[in-house]
Amino acid sequence: MSIFYNNTEINNMYDVIYNETNLEKIVYNGTTVWEKAFYLYKNGNMCTENSGGWQYVKYLNSGYLDGNTSITYNSDRMTMFAIHTGNKGNGDSSLYTKNKIDLSKYSKLCIKASGYCYGTDISDALACVFNTLPTPNNKSTYYKILQINIDNPSFFTIDISDINIECSIGFWVYAVSGKKDAKIDIYEVWLE
Repeated sequence: MSIFYNNTEINNMYDVIYNETNLEKIVYNGTTVWEKAFYLYKNGNMCTENSGGWQYVKYLNSGYLDGNTSITYNSDRMTMFAIHTGNKGNGDSSLYTKNKIDLSKYSKLCIKASGYCYGTDISDALACVFNTLPTPNNKSTYYKILQINIDNPSFFTIDISDINIECSIGFWVYAVSGKKDAKIDIYEVWLE
C-alpha cells in the first residue's frame, strides 16, 4: 500500500506525521489505505520491540563447534560469513528473530541485502522463513528461502501470503569444506 502527497509517493517505509503524531496507519472511508512497515531490522537497529532481538547459531560439525562461521554487528548492517578453509568441516550457521512473528497479517517479507555464494553443495547465502528453529545439534527447516547473491545492496521480496502461522525470520550461510566462501550483509528486514 502507498499514498501520494503533492504527487509524491509516501511508501510504508517512511513516517507519516500528522498534527505532530507519528501515524501507524491511515484509514479513509473505513478502508486502510496506508500502513507503516513492520521492521525487524533496520540499518544497525535490531528492532527488538518487534524481532525480540536476533539469535546467532553455529552448528556442531563432526562432534565439535564449527569455527568456520562468524557474525559481525556493524553500525549499519549485520554481516555473516561461512568460510571453506581448513579441515574443521563445513562453515554453517543461522541468524533468526528471537520472536516468532504472526505472518497471517502480512503478504511480503522484504529485505535489503547483498552477498555472495556459489550454489548448493558449494556455498550458499539464504534469507529464510523458518519452520523449525536451528540449534547447534539440529539444522532448521524452512517454509521459504531466497538466495542472496549480488554485490551491491539490493531489495528482495518473498511472497509469504500463504503462511498463516507464527514463524521466525532469518538467514543461513554455509560453505562446504575445501570449496568456496559465502557472505551476506543484511541492511533491512521488514514485513508488509
